[in-house]
Amino acid sequence: LLRDSGRVLMSVRALRGLYREFASLVCRLVDVESVVILTKNDDQFCQVYPPISDGMECLGCTDALTKLLMESAEPLPKYSLERGRPTPERTAALEAMESRSLQLAAPVWGSNGMEAIILLGSRTAGLFFGRQEIEIVRTLCGQMAFALVNARLYTEVEDAKLYNEILLENLSSGVIACDAERHITL
Repeated sequence: LLRDSGRVLMSVRALRGLYREFASLVCRLVDVESVVILTKNDDQFCQVYPPISDGMECLGCTDALTKLLMESAEPLPKYSLERGRPTPERTAALEAMESRSLQLAAPVWGSNGMEAIILLGSRTAGLFFGRQEIEIVRTLCGQMAFALVNARLYTEVEDAKLYNEILLENLSSGVIACDAERHITL
């Protein structure tokens, strides 16, 4: 199953399709009710999946949950915050998870550091996240890091293609674009 998920995530697609496919995989493989994906946007992580119409849910890089994920670089189950030694940061992270009805938060690490945060709700059967489920989420997050790079590049190429098509359709006369070496580029 994980090999199949790697193939699915590595297939080239736009970012929206990647988010939807990743959430679907996580729901199937670890049997969760909800998946929220936040990606890095300057100094915060903002929700990209599921899409929200009224504003954007964001976690700052200085938020307790974000800091704990950056420090540990590992998936963080809610029960580990409940059972561990209470510190102000752990208490704030636990409150953040409880207020959103989350059971697990996991970082997605790429070449530029932590690039996304995956937030998971309760498991469908009411079970907690065991070692096997946490390992599955960790593996999927690793695959997601590579898939994000591919999807961003694919999206950039598609956006440039669309821009060029619109530009060419709306020109009333011919135009030639050249680079610094006087090679025709458009």
